[in-house]
Amino acid sequence: MAIAVDLDEVLAYSLKSEIEWHNFIHGTNLKRDDFNLVEYWKIWGSTRDEAVKKILRYMNSDFFDAIEPVPGAVEGIDYLFGLDQLVVITGRTDEVEKKTIDWLEKYFPQKFTELLFANSYSSLGKLPSKKSDLCKLVGAHTIIDDSPSYATDCAKNGIRTVLFDNVWNQETILIPNMRRAYGWKGCKEKPGVINLIK
Repeated sequence: MAIAVDLDEVLAYSLKSEIEWHNFIHGTNLKRDDFNLVEYWKIWGSTRDEAVKKILRYMNSDFFDAIEPVPGAVEGIDYLFGLDQLVVITGRTDEVEKKTIDWLEKYFPQKFTELLFANSYSSLGKLPSKKSDLCKLVGAHTIIDDSPSYATDCAKNGIRTVLFDNVWNQETILIPNMRRAYGWKGCKEKPGVINLIK
């Protein structure tokens, strides 16, 4: 059995660098609060196909290489590492597999036994995988994810789901098997991941 952890915006503070990249390259003035949807193309005013190309250009930039961990993630993973086997299940495309492995080894060395890609934004025409299927494949009983669709799918398929609070999941209705975590540490009124997984 294992605990699955999403990568972007749960472990990697990727939106910050993506916004910096977009503002620098495209002359925009985007802020984190503008991203109230997971479908970035709607925020950028483009199509999904255009967004996939844009995301891949970002993933091949120095901005992508400079992503830092989400505050509290390193300590949170240290805590979870003592509880169960840990795996990463990311929506990223496997086109950035090496960069992803290198980043995980830099900030979370030897903490994860597997890395699986759901290929949400593949430029190679790969069909995306459901994270609930990937959880079952690796025997994950719990997933920590910030995506409303992935979290809901996992919870509906019997996987204990921790919805990592973010601007784009504020209107997500919590269903059975799903709880919201307010960051890694949280506070008394708003529990964090480490309060929910013991």
